[in-house]
Amino acid sequence: MAFPFKPTAPQTVTPRQQLAQNYNMARSNLLWVIAFTVVNIALTVSKSDMYFLFSAYVPYIISAFGMVFAGMYPDEDYEGWEVVPPRTPAVLVVALAIAAIILVFYFLSWFLSKKRVGWLIVSLVLFAIDSVVMLLMANIGESIVDIVFHAWVILSLSRGIYAYFKAKALPEEDFSEELAPATDDVPTAETPDTDEIEPEETPTTVE
Repeated sequence: MAFPFKPTAPQTVTPRQQLAQNYNMARSNLLWVIAFTVVNIALTVSKSDMYFLFSAYVPYIISAFGMVFAGMYPDEDYEGWEVVPPRTPAVLVVALAIAAIILVFYFLSWFLSKKRVGWLIVSLVLFAIDSVVMLLMANIGESIVDIVFHAWVILSLSRGIYAYFKAKALPEEDFSEELAPATDDVPTAETPDTDEIEPEETPTTVE
């Protein structure tokens, strides 16, 4: 299946170019989600209170649960627990491994979607599942900004997928016309009129 986004003539914003921008913007947003998710996981492991909104929920919460059930926090943080989890780094390693596998799928979706729209669809499905899990587990009142962010990312990915199929439906001749040079501006060599050319006289020899 041919990819519908091709280079077009410079200094001209065509419908195909606009659709290509929407597709690339969706891929860029996905990459930012991956990057900030990694940052949030690193902040969680370092026991920081900082958190970036531009992040996937499931890999982050798995890492956070790993920190809690691995007993990585001070005992006072487990106040109210009947049993304080023993310090077990292996639990955290497993949690981080699961989070990493999810992020690898996100990264593959971003990387391979450059040529195959199916991978962008995969990323949309993954993030939609991520959003559903967040709605089921998080406090909606406290997570309203996260919910808005997730909705915006889903919209961005959906627009990118729509842009792909919209661009593929464009007539191919539109693209050829965009690349065709303006013939009025191209100088052409004039062909001399043969009627205006007088034959040269051949000299006569005198005997």
